[in-house]
Amino acid sequence: LDPKSLSAHLFLSLYWQRQGKLEQALGYLEKAAALYPDRPALQTEMGRVLALKGDLDAAGQAYQKASALAPQDPVYYRLLAAFSLEHNYQLTQTGLPAARRALLLSPNDPASLDTLGQVLLELGDIAGAKRFFERALLQQADYAPALLHLGLIYLNEGNREAAYEMLQKALALAPGSS
Repeated sequence: LDPKSLSAHLFLSLYWQRQGKLEQALGYLEKAAALYPDRPALQTEMGRVLALKGDLDAAGQAYQKASALAPQDPVYYRLLAAFSLEHNYQLTQTGLPAARRALLLSPNDPASLDTLGQVLLELGDIAGAKRFFERALLQQADYAPALLHLGLIYLNEGNREAAYEMLQKALALAPGSS
């Protein structure tokens, strides 16, 4: 009824994703992005679908375009870093700068601190990662992701008592989550 409807394109994309037809889903996202080129959320959704298809380079470009559309919003830099982490995609070249930029934009945000900690952990900088997880918990003592990540570090260090404490807290704050 309305070929310019953002909602219609998004719902059709979601429908085709649920049917396992990622190419068709992507087509509707591309139409929506052409109609609304200034919406970074459309780019991140395109990146997510492209990653599901296995096209990590195009997905990375979509996430980077989203952060370029909203250069002062740390959310899109965190999403870019999370994509890089999830797919082990250009961690040093893409994930690390994105996580750092998110932190520069929101230096006291536990999500940004935790994201940078995750990237550092994946890159093998355990001490740096631990510092950022601890800083995240200083900002918000009940931030479950940082509790989980710090607990994993403690477990890896052999500090079972501290690991158990962190993991129990994380579980209590996010019951039923993965």
